[in-house]
Amino acid sequence: GSGCTTTLLCLARHLATAELPVAMVDADFQRPELAERLEIVSPAGWEDVLRDQLPLADAVVSSVQDHVSLLPVRGVPADAEELAGNLPASISLRVLRHHYGIVLVDLGRILDPLVAGPALKLAERSGIDAALLVRDMRVTTDDDLFAATRALAGAGVSTAGIAETFVATAATAPRTDSAHTISIATRGHAQPAHLAAAPVAPRTDVRHHDSMG
Repeated sequence: GSGCTTTLLCLARHLATAELPVAMVDADFQRPELAERLEIVSPAGWEDVLRDQLPLADAVVSSVQDHVSLLPVRGVPADAEELAGNLPASISLRVLRHHYGIVLVDLGRILDPLVAGPALKLAERSGIDAALLVRDMRVTTDDDLFAATRALAGAGVSTAGIAETFVATAATAPRTDSAHTISIATRGHAQPAHLAAAPVAPRTDVRHHDSMG
Protein backbone atom coordinates (compact mmCIF):
# COMPACT_ATOMS: atom_id res chain seq x y z
CA GLY A 1 0.00 0.00 0.00
CA SER A 2 2.98 2.38 0.05
CA GLY A 3 3.62 2.31 -3.70
CA CYS A 4 6.67 0.01 -3.95
CA THR A 5 5.17 -2.23 -6.62
CA THR A 6 3.67 0.68 -8.57
CA THR A 7 7.01 2.50 -8.56
CA LEU A 8 8.80 -0.62 -9.80
CA LEU A 9 6.27 -1.07 -12.61
CA CYS A 10 6.67 2.57 -13.64
CA LEU A 11 10.46 2.23 -13.73
CA ALA A 12 10.22 -0.98 -15.73
CA ARG A 13 7.91 0.64 -18.27
CA HIS A 14 10.18 3.68 -18.60
CA LEU A 15 13.33 1.58 -19.09
CA ALA A 16 11.62 -0.80 -21.50
CA THR A 17 10.55 2.07 -23.77
CA ALA A 18 14.28 2.58 -24.44
CA GLU A 19 14.38 -1.11 -25.44
CA LEU A 20 16.51 -1.96 -22.44
CA PRO A 21 15.60 -5.55 -21.53
CA VAL A 22 14.19 -5.47 -18.01
CA ALA A 23 13.66 -8.33 -15.58
CA MET A 24 11.27 -7.79 -12.68
CA VAL A 25 11.62 -10.03 -9.64
CA ASP A 26 8.93 -10.33 -7.00
CA ALA A 27 10.84 -10.75 -3.75
CA ASP A 28 8.04 -9.45 -1.52
CA PHE A 29 7.27 -12.88 -0.13
CA GLN A 30 4.62 -11.55 2.25
CA ARG A 31 2.63 -9.66 -0.39
CA PRO A 32 3.62 -10.84 -3.88
CA GLU A 33 1.62 -8.68 -6.28
CA LEU A 34 3.57 -8.27 -9.53
CA ALA A 35 1.93 -11.17 -11.39
CA GLU A 36 -1.53 -10.09 -10.24
CA ARG A 37 -0.95 -6.48 -11.24
CA LEU A 38 0.18 -7.59 -14.69
CA GLU A 39 -2.74 -10.03 -14.93
CA ILE A 40 -0.41 -12.98 -15.43
CA VAL A 41 -1.37 -16.43 -14.27
CA SER A 42 1.78 -18.53 -14.23
CA PRO A 43 1.89 -22.29 -13.60
CA ALA A 44 5.25 -21.83 -11.86
CA GLY A 45 6.83 -19.35 -9.49
CA TRP A 46 10.23 -18.35 -8.14
CA GLU A 47 9.49 -20.33 -4.97
CA ASP A 48 9.62 -23.51 -7.10
CA VAL A 49 13.10 -22.55 -8.32
CA LEU A 50 14.27 -21.77 -4.79
CA ARG A 51 13.19 -25.23 -3.67
CA ASP A 52 15.16 -26.82 -6.54
CA GLN A 53 11.91 -28.08 -8.06
CA LEU A 54 12.17 -26.18 -11.34
CA PRO A 55 14.81 -24.60 -13.63
CA LEU A 56 14.90 -20.81 -13.54
CA ALA A 57 14.00 -20.53 -17.23
CA ASP A 58 10.70 -22.32 -16.60
CA ALA A 59 9.60 -19.75 -14.02
CA VAL A 60 10.40 -16.59 -16.01
CA VAL A 61 7.56 -15.15 -18.10
CA SER A 62 8.60 -12.81 -20.90
CA SER A 63 6.93 -10.38 -23.25
CA VAL A 64 9.49 -10.11 -26.03
CA GLN A 65 7.75 -7.19 -27.74
CA ASP A 66 7.58 -5.21 -24.47
CA HIS A 67 11.22 -5.99 -23.51
CA VAL A 68 10.00 -7.00 -20.06
CA SER A 69 10.22 -10.28 -18.16
CA LEU A 70 8.84 -11.32 -14.80
CA LEU A 71 9.98 -13.80 -12.18
CA PRO A 72 6.81 -14.12 -10.09
CA VAL A 73 5.99 -15.52 -6.69
CA ARG A 74 2.62 -17.28 -6.70
CA GLY A 75 1.86 -17.48 -3.00
CA VAL A 76 3.16 -16.64 0.47
CA PRO A 77 5.78 -19.30 1.31
CA ALA A 78 6.00 -20.25 4.96
CA ASP A 79 9.77 -20.74 4.64
CA ALA A 80 10.42 -17.36 2.99
CA GLU A 81 13.51 -16.45 5.01
CA GLU A 82 15.12 -19.81 4.36
CA LEU A 83 14.37 -19.57 0.64
CA ALA A 84 15.66 -16.00 0.36
CA GLY A 85 18.97 -16.94 1.93
CA ASN A 86 19.67 -20.12 0.01
CA LEU A 87 22.05 -20.62 -2.91
CA PRO A 88 19.38 -20.81 -5.67
CA ALA A 89 18.17 -17.32 -4.68
CA SER A 90 21.62 -15.83 -5.13
CA ILE A 91 22.20 -17.74 -8.36
CA SER A 92 18.82 -16.67 -9.77
CA LEU A 93 19.53 -12.95 -9.53
CA ARG A 94 23.07 -13.33 -10.84
CA VAL A 95 21.85 -15.29 -13.86
CA LEU A 96 19.22 -12.64 -14.56
CA ARG A 97 21.87 -9.91 -14.37
CA HIS A 98 23.81 -11.74 -17.05
CA HIS A 99 20.83 -11.93 -19.43
CA TYR A 100 19.12 -8.56 -18.88
CA GLY A 101 20.11 -4.91 -19.03
CA ILE A 102 18.70 -4.30 -15.55
CA VAL A 103 17.01 -6.36 -12.85
CA LEU A 104 14.41 -4.65 -10.65
CA VAL A 105 13.63 -6.44 -7.38
CA ASP A 106 10.55 -5.68 -5.30
CA LEU A 107 11.73 -6.30 -1.71
CA GLY A 108 8.54 -5.02 -0.08
CA ARG A 109 8.29 -3.09 3.20
CA ILE A 110 11.66 -3.81 4.77
CA LEU A 111 10.68 -2.14 8.06
CA ASP A 112 8.01 -4.80 8.54
CA PRO A 113 9.59 -7.50 10.75
CA LEU A 114 7.99 -10.26 8.67
CA VAL A 115 9.49 -8.78 5.49
CA ALA A 116 12.88 -7.62 6.78
CA GLY A 117 14.42 -11.04 7.37
CA PRO A 118 13.94 -12.47 3.87
CA ALA A 119 14.45 -9.12 2.11
CA LEU A 120 17.72 -8.20 3.79
CA LYS A 121 19.10 -11.71 3.54
CA LEU A 122 18.36 -11.75 -0.18
CA ALA A 123 19.86 -8.29 -0.64
CA GLU A 124 23.03 -9.25 1.18
CA ARG A 125 23.66 -12.54 -0.60
CA SER A 126 22.55 -11.73 -4.12
CA GLY A 127 24.72 -8.78 -5.02
CA ILE A 128 22.01 -6.13 -5.28
CA ASP A 129 23.79 -2.93 -6.30
CA ALA A 130 21.52 -0.21 -4.92
CA ALA A 131 18.07 0.45 -3.51
CA LEU A 132 15.42 3.03 -4.27
CA LEU A 133 13.45 3.66 -1.09
CA VAL A 134 9.74 4.29 -1.57
CA ARG A 135 8.37 6.66 1.05
CA ASP A 136 4.66 6.93 1.67
CA MET A 137 4.46 10.59 2.71
CA ARG A 138 1.32 9.94 4.72
CA VAL A 139 2.93 7.61 7.24
CA THR A 140 6.70 7.22 6.72
CA THR A 141 8.79 9.42 9.03
CA ASP A 142 12.38 10.60 8.67
CA ASP A 143 13.32 8.13 11.39
CA ASP A 144 11.77 5.35 9.31
CA LEU A 145 13.88 6.42 6.33
CA PHE A 146 17.07 6.41 8.39
CA ALA A 147 16.20 3.00 9.81
CA ALA A 148 15.60 1.59 6.33
CA THR A 149 18.83 3.10 5.03
CA ARG A 150 20.81 1.64 7.95
CA ALA A 151 19.21 -1.78 7.48
CA LEU A 152 20.12 -1.82 3.79
CA ALA A 153 23.63 -0.58 4.51
CA GLY A 154 24.02 -3.45 6.96
CA ALA A 155 23.21 -5.78 4.08
CA GLY A 156 25.80 -4.07 1.89
CA VAL A 157 23.28 -2.17 -0.23
CA SER A 158 23.58 1.58 -0.78
CA THR A 159 20.53 3.81 -1.14
CA ALA A 160 20.48 5.45 -4.56
CA GLY A 161 17.47 7.68 -3.97
CA ILE A 162 14.01 8.15 -2.51
CA ALA A 163 10.69 8.00 -4.36
CA GLU A 164 8.09 9.92 -2.36
CA THR A 165 4.56 8.67 -2.99
CA PHE A 166 1.18 10.13 -2.04
CA VAL A 167 2.79 13.59 -1.93
CA ALA A 168 -0.29 15.55 -2.96
CA THR A 169 -3.37 15.74 -0.75
CA ALA A 170 -6.85 15.16 -2.05
CA ALA A 171 -7.62 18.85 -1.50
CA THR A 172 -4.80 20.11 -3.73
CA ALA A 173 -4.36 17.40 -6.32
CA PRO A 174 -6.71 14.44 -6.21
CA ARG A 175 -5.23 11.16 -7.28
CA THR A 176 -6.80 9.70 -10.41
CA ASP A 177 -7.02 6.19 -11.71
CA SER A 178 -4.72 6.98 -14.62
CA ALA A 179 -1.81 8.82 -12.99
CA HIS A 180 0.35 8.58 -9.95
CA THR A 181 2.53 11.49 -8.86
CA ILE A 182 5.84 10.83 -7.19
CA SER A 183 8.78 13.01 -6.29
CA ILE A 184 12.20 11.45 -6.74
CA ALA A 185 14.89 12.89 -4.50
CA THR A 186 18.47 11.94 -5.28
CA ARG A 187 21.60 13.42 -3.71
CA GLY A 188 19.59 16.17 -2.12
CA HIS A 189 17.91 17.43 -5.30
CA ALA A 190 14.19 16.75 -5.57
CA GLN A 191 12.61 16.50 -8.98
CA PRO A 192 8.88 15.89 -9.47
CA ALA A 193 7.96 13.10 -11.82
CA HIS A 194 4.55 12.23 -13.21
CA LEU A 195 4.44 8.55 -14.00
CA ALA A 196 1.63 6.45 -15.37
CA ALA A 197 0.39 4.17 -12.63
CA ALA A 198 -1.36 1.60 -14.81
CA PRO A 199 0.96 -1.37 -15.35
CA VAL A 200 1.73 -2.55 -18.85
CA ALA A 201 -0.10 -5.81 -19.40
CA PRO A 202 1.99 -8.11 -21.61
CA ARG A 203 0.52 -8.62 -25.06
CA THR A 204 -0.57 -11.89 -26.52
CA ASP A 205 3.02 -12.88 -27.25
CA VAL A 206 3.74 -13.49 -23.56
CA ARG A 207 5.82 -16.64 -23.37
CA HIS A 208 8.32 -18.38 -21.17
CA HIS A 209 11.87 -17.16 -21.68
CA ASP A 210 13.77 -20.02 -23.28
CA SER A 211 17.29 -18.64 -23.61
CA MET A 212 18.30 -18.88 -19.99
CA GLY A 213 20.09 -21.69 -18.28
